Amino acid sequence: MASSAGSDSEIPATGTAAAKAKTDAMSVTIKCFIPPAWLLRLCIPLPTAYAAVATSALETADDPPAPVREATLRKHVVMLQCYLMRSKTPEFGRWAVGAKVQPADMVEAAGTVLERLLTARSAILPLLEDTVVMEV
Repeated sequence: MASSAGSDSEIPATGTAAAKAKTDAMSVTIKCFIPPAWLLRLCIPLPTAYAAVATSALETADDPPAPVREATLRKHVVMLQCYLMRSKTPEFGRWAVGAKVQPADMVEAAGTVLERLLTARSAILPLLEDTVVMEV
C-alpha cells in the first residue's frame, strides 16, 4: 500500500504539466514563424500586440549589427512586395473567397507593415557608410 501512495505523489497535477508541455511545444513551433524581437519592435509599436503571442519565443538579446538588420529588413520588404503583387491576381481573389477572409484588410495590413519596414530600413542605411547596400 505504501508504494501506491508514493506513486500518487509522482503524478503531476492534472492540467499543469500538460499545459506547460503544450505551451513549451507551441513556443518552439511558433518561434520559427515570429520575426526577431528587434524587428517586431520596429513594426508593431505596442508590445502587448506581440508579447501575448509567445513571450518565450521572443528573445531579448541586443539588436544585431546594422548590416544584419538591413539584410533582414530587405528580405521582409521583398516578401511583402511579392505578397502585394500576388494580391492583385485572380488566384488570390479565389483563395480569399474560399478562405473566408477579407482581402482588403489583408492588403491594408501588409501595406502598413511594408511602410514600417521601409521606414526602419531608411533609418539604418546611414549607419552603413562603408557597406554595399542592395536597393529593393
